[in-house]
Amino acid sequence: MGQLSAHAVRDIIIDRLASGAHPIGSKLPTSRELAAEVGAHRNTVAKAYQELANLGLVTVRQGRGTYVVAQPDNGNERSVALQLQNALGELALKARRSGLPEAELRELVDGQIGAVYAGTRRGAFVECNTADIDAAIAEIETQADHRLSPLLLQRLVCDPVATTAGFDIVFTSLFHVKEVSDCLAPVRPELDVIGVYTQPDESALAQLAHIPPGSRVGVVVSNAEGARRFANHVSTVTMADTRALVLPSDEEIVALADEVDLFLCSRSRFGQVVRLDLPLPAIELRFHVSRQSAVRVAEALARPRIPDANRQLDADRSATGADRASSP
Repeated sequence: MGQLSAHAVRDIIIDRLASGAHPIGSKLPTSRELAAEVGAHRNTVAKAYQELANLGLVTVRQGRGTYVVAQPDNGNERSVALQLQNALGELALKARRSGLPEAELRELVDGQIGAVYAGTRRGAFVECNTADIDAAIAEIETQADHRLSPLLLQRLVCDPVATTAGFDIVFTSLFHVKEVSDCLAPVRPELDVIGVYTQPDESALAQLAHIPPGSRVGVVVSNAEGARRFANHVSTVTMADTRALVLPSDEEIVALADEVDLFLCSRSRFGQVVRLDLPLPAIELRFHVSRQSAVRVAEALARPRIPDANRQLDADRSATGADRASSP
């Protein structure tokens, strides 16, 4: 029986890290100890440890040993990709030695990939600015372990068919649901549009609550709906007047600074206000995806995907039924 390769030893250790056998901060067996345990050469284990260090999972301290500094997880794409690369390489070599033609191997691999991924619904998240899109997608991925594709509202409005090609479902904040639905209904009625509830950051609201009554708050946001929402939040926690700017220039913000006591900014505009270095405080009001909405996203994506051919068949049947109903 041949000895294990460095890649194989590395994969064994990654599996042990993922299972919790070696928590962060723990010391791994010496290269001599692990070599005797798994049936590999000591230098092979040392090479595997170095590969793990390159992945950022362990640190090798000369004369002291090898210590775990991170755990592999679903987000550790590099370690997963390396494992897959090695496994596929071994299988491809085995297939070639057995005389299996390359075309048949590719067909087998494609078939397996299709079988695994076919049932996964493909989703996009629509917002009016990249800052809120990136934040919402990151929060959904953290809470629901699902990754959505970003889609700007402006691009969707300009070309709803092309921008949603390949997607089965579209998510957006509740404030854009009607706009997105109205845009897609005439051209892609089969596409699900689901609203995601985003809640205001409590720390920002707490800062607003300490504003003295009668203060003047300059609201700087990216769209008119945002201006309305921000004004409502201000009136909810304090008796202050608001003056709003939507997608303003730097000059407009500087001019508004002479008329207000502080700024309340959206995530997408906060950087612009801070960059101007004005002698006024600025509060950034962020919105976060609720846990309940993240769960609904995961549930919606987990539902079986209707193949495009079946969708077209259903559409044809509906059209046929409509034609018969309208016939004299």
